[in-house]
Amino acid sequence: MLLYGAGVSITSSPSTNASYMSAIVNLLPSDTVSEQITNDFLLTKYGQVLFDKLGVERAADVRCRLRYLARLKMQLSVPGGYEIILKGQHFDAVLSATKELCGVSSEKTLNGCQKLEKPHVALKVGQFLKKITQVL
Repeated sequence: MLLYGAGVSITSSPSTNASYMSAIVNLLPSDTVSEQITNDFLLTKYGQVLFDKLGVERAADVRCRLRYLARLKMQLSVPGGYEIILKGQHFDAVLSATKELCGVSSEKTLNGCQKLEKPHVALKVGQFLKKITQVL
């Protein structure tokens, strides 16, 4: 299977090579978000694919993307990894967790919709979720 647009082949298990470990995993701060990244198989696999594609120069980018996805997973009440979360039956839970992550403002837009405090986070998380489904 190939990650669309990346040109990187994906094996059945992530080969965590030394450069990935030193540039990504070892530089993560010691917190619960980092534990989520290292314990989730699909997040590790996604991080390896991104690191292979972007290289050491953009390792901070890879860490940031992984941390966004780990925070989303922590907001969810669905047990299990991203393999379970990304199924269609958990769409509403993912949507509400994304809203919590972005922060819903008490203000309304001109159309009467809820206004997000950090709309860029919702946009990024949506793009990352789309790409992580391609790793599946």
